Formats: sequence, C-alpha cells, structure tokens
Amino acid sequence: MKKVASLRYGVIFKKAFCDPEIFTAFVRDMVGVEIEIDHVETEKEFDPSIGRVQSRFDLFAQDIKNRVIVDIQHKRLPDHYHRFMHYHCAALLEQVPNSYDYQPPMTVFTI
Repeated sequence: MKKVASLRYGVIFKKAFCDPEIFTAFVRDMVGVEIEIDHVETEKEFDPSIGRVQSRFDLFAQDIKNRVIVDIQHKRLPDHYHRFMHYHCAALLEQVPNSYDYQPPMTVFTI
C-alpha cells in the first residue's frame, strides 16, 4: 500500500496545491471558475501592507480576470471569520488605483 501524507499539515497542503494544474482544478471544483495561471505563490504579502495588519496568504494566484486566495485553517479559532474577511478585503483594496475609481479590475475568490 502506498503511503500518502496528510493534507492536514500546512507544508504538505501547500506543496500539493502549488502545482498550477492541481490548484486550477481545486478552484474549478470549489467555485466553478476556470483560471489560467502558470504559478501559485505561497506566503504572499502585499507591499506596502493594506491597513495595519500585514496579510500573508497561504496560497495566492491570479490571472487577468481573477484573483484567488486559499487560506488554510485546520481548526476554527475565535477570529476565523474576521481573518478570512480581512484577507478578502485586502485583496480587493490592493487593486483600487485611486479615489476616482473604486472598482477592482479582478474578481476575488477567497477559499
């Protein structure tokens, strides 16, 4: 029998889902969107940070239309929802070019 590492561990999860083919299939299955990417970033941060908290995305990929964030949570913590919302909002706000145009050019999916 072949041994398989548990996806419960962040390092294993990131290694498995950093493959663009696996990542795009995961996104398609989760949100029904086809994305075209050639790489997946891990531990992605925006520079400069958006707001007072530096967001660090576990997995991050984008094409010309979509920005996809995968945040790995193995157990539910009291701030789980707020952290998720902060990451999603930061990914939207980072795209706003100026005070005359608030519409981000890419759709953001946070999984």
